[in-house]
Amino acid sequence: MNLPIKKIKIGNRTLYALGIGGLIVSFTGIVLLAFLVYVDGHTLPQEIPGEPQVPLALNGASALSTTTPSVQQNAPSVQNVPRLVISKIGVDIPIVEGKNEKVLLRGAWRSPWSSTPDKGSNTVLFGHRYLHKPPNPETFFNLDKVAVGDTFTISWTGKTYTYRVYETKVVPPTDISVLAGTNKSIVTLITCTPLYTTKNRLIIKAELVS
Repeated sequence: MNLPIKKIKIGNRTLYALGIGGLIVSFTGIVLLAFLVYVDGHTLPQEIPGEPQVPLALNGASALSTTTPSVQQNAPSVQNVPRLVISKIGVDIPIVEGKNEKVLLRGAWRSPWSSTPDKGSNTVLFGHRYLHKPPNPETFFNLDKVAVGDTFTISWTGKTYTYRVYETKVVPPTDISVLAGTNKSIVTLITCTPLYTTKNRLIIKAELVS
């Protein structure tokens, strides 16, 4: 699989980011840019033991999955799993935790370097744009249809938080300002744009209203 590799210069360090699944990842210390990373010549694993191996993207083209991950034994009940629900675009996706992008096959990945809804800062959620054949409630395929004033909810540790969108924008993959902490409770949703490419990042920012 010949995947596009991007070289990113930050200070005196050169990061090599690999485009995959419509997203790109880089780390600078504890700062996360996007999704699968080459740092100083070391790579993260590309396969997840026990997960269905889904071809995520090849040279910007879509690679759609029609498979459904098997239910794991001893998995938490649906009621206890954190979820992001964007009713306007039919999104109902579990929020998954993990130190790297390997968990993205199971839902929206909360950056481990970001806040959580109950902590009052910037909760950053990454999502695949076209992991599953659309329409599918567990991708950000139609995230570009979300507009300022729209609302969505996050269920977190037994409580439901409602957010209202106050900003939508497109940024290059190297713009890490969208990951910065804040002194108020917000959510930042991130995916790739235009559809079926890894060129830029679509950013949706929303503030807590209840």
